[in-house]
Amino acid sequence: AIRNNGLYRLHRFLLMADISFIVIFAILGAQAFFGPHSEDAGLGFASIVILPFAVIHYYAAIGARSGKPWGRSLSRFIAAIMILGIPVGTMIGIFILNRTGKKWQEESKT
Repeated sequence: AIRNNGLYRLHRFLLMADISFIVIFAILGAQAFFGPHSEDAGLGFASIVILPFAVIHYYAAIGARSGKPWGRSLSRFIAAIMILGIPVGTMIGIFILNRTGKKWQEESKT
């Protein structure tokens, strides 16, 4: 059973957004590298910068789905960083903090 469904779905959505940006930046960087504007090829390296965020969202989604304590901690870490992204990141960060507070559902100990 999915424990923290809203938080799980949010992390999964952000993971898909990260993957989309990784693919877009990699394609644009490759096009620039092999095209006439090779000075813009550095754009492809943006995909490398985004990759750790995708990995973090992946593991946070797994932890939130099963109610693991490390999933809660990882989600709070993400929220602390996202709060700095005014205004959308702040709203997402507040949502995550709200869901990792009293609304957090721990894993069952059976």
